[in-house]
Amino acid sequence: MRVAIMLPLLLAAQPAGAQRYLTGPGVALIDVLPPAPASGSAGDEADRAAFRATRTLYGSPRWQQAIGDVDEGVLAMLTDFDAAAGRSLSLQATPAIARLLTRMRGDVAAAVNAVKPVYARRRPFLMDPGPVCQPRGVLEKSFDYPSGHTSWGTAVALVLAELLPDRAAAILTRGREYGDSRVICGAHNFSAVTAARQAAAAVVARLHGDAGFRRDMEAARNELDCALAIMARIADPEAGTIVVAHRGCHTAIAGAGSAPENSLAALDRCATFGIDVMEADVRMTRDGHLVMIHDATVDRTTNGNGKVADLTLVELQALQLRDDLGGPASLLTGHRIPTLAAMLAAADGRIVLNLDIKDAVHAETIAAVHHAGAESRVIVKATAGIASPPLAILAPFDRVPFMPMLSGSVELPQVIARQASGSTRPIGYEVPRLPLAMLALVVAAANTARGRVWANSLWDGFVADIGGDALAMRHPDAVWGRLIRSGVSIIQTDQPVPLRRFVAAR
Repeated sequence: MRVAIMLPLLLAAQPAGAQRYLTGPGVALIDVLPPAPASGSAGDEADRAAFRATRTLYGSPRWQQAIGDVDEGVLAMLTDFDAAAGRSLSLQATPAIARLLTRMRGDVAAAVNAVKPVYARRRPFLMDPGPVCQPRGVLEKSFDYPSGHTSWGTAVALVLAELLPDRAAAILTRGREYGDSRVICGAHNFSAVTAARQAAAAVVARLHGDAGFRRDMEAARNELDCALAIMARIADPEAGTIVVAHRGCHTAIAGAGSAPENSLAALDRCATFGIDVMEADVRMTRDGHLVMIHDATVDRTTNGNGKVADLTLVELQALQLRDDLGGPASLLTGHRIPTLAAMLAAADGRIVLNLDIKDAVHAETIAAVHHAGAESRVIVKATAGIASPPLAILAPFDRVPFMPMLSGSVELPQVIARQASGSTRPIGYEVPRLPLAMLALVVAAANTARGRVWANSLWDGFVADIGGDALAMRHPDAVWGRLIRSGVSIIQTDQPVPLRRFVAAR
């Protein structure tokens, strides 16, 4: 249980000089809320009965939660909502959300504190005896109706539920608990909590009319989109190592089994384990559908045979995918070959896709990416040699984040320089198989171009004398650590989960 920090009124707790979105009270709650219960009324009696009934919770776990819920600081709210949000919320992990809450906090406080003196409703412990979960002297300085804590906790819940609609039920439940805690604490009457929930809804609705609030909501929404956050890291060569799962997380993982390559199951596993990028292969069916499969034929990865280009989508999706890397000895699964559209939908907001376009369908693939609204969440690559013009500025590559796959030998630094010479620079450069001595020259050229270096540790590795995945599973620092120390900042592997754990432990 978090130790409670006993704070006074919401406004008093607002950081000095904190910028708000609205001015004045922001919302005239006197026009929104019903009157507070009059002394001796049925509502008043119900409030007093609720206070007396909840005194029986003194010292219980729920009482302790009410004590914890006294702390209404932004940091405390982020911490308390992260379980309901299903992800870490903190000043470090979600600075845009922290800024949003910091600004809107003053608006909630201003609206509530403007009407408390109008209603002048006394707090419950001033009408009936009983324990209270925070110092009475603090509470006695302000009126009861509506509850400031409840207004604030509910407003936070409403905003977070909008940002994370798939977690809305859990988030709104946690927001309701803040109000319930004020009754259990003995700090507020039940009617004050009910009115505060209405007040929060009114303030949040008014905030949506402010352009600054809407901009900050969009920034927070982007921050919560894991794929966009990963893309922001990829765009910054100094933002740590990026882990790429070759054809997804298909390899067996202790306690989690395996999955077919290029499958939706392989993508789900990657997202679950926090992998940054899934590399996936795109081909076109006979009837013009884009599907996710590496080979030109279905023979290795399914229970069928024939060329992808000779089969219709219906025929392809009637086949069962074989587990892991496939082959005749691999078990058949219930998984099917996914379409590109299905893969983009499954990846949305969860993981970046590197689309390895096998057929000459770059324009069609990139058009499908745009149709799905995923153009900011993918990486598309194409081969670039010494004679290639800057590809990132050419159609269709100019419509998506682009990375050239370098071709050549001693001229690789010059290839990078030429690819970086356009008005739009690539986000990085994938190296071919090359000698270790050449890696330093490539890294230096990429650093000059402000792009990342992508190297593969697949099989025996693409950088001579360092090794690949097989050696990395026994000596990860000798392979992955050495690549990172040599300036490689994107590593593609068939062992993405061990690599992720290695990177996290560095």
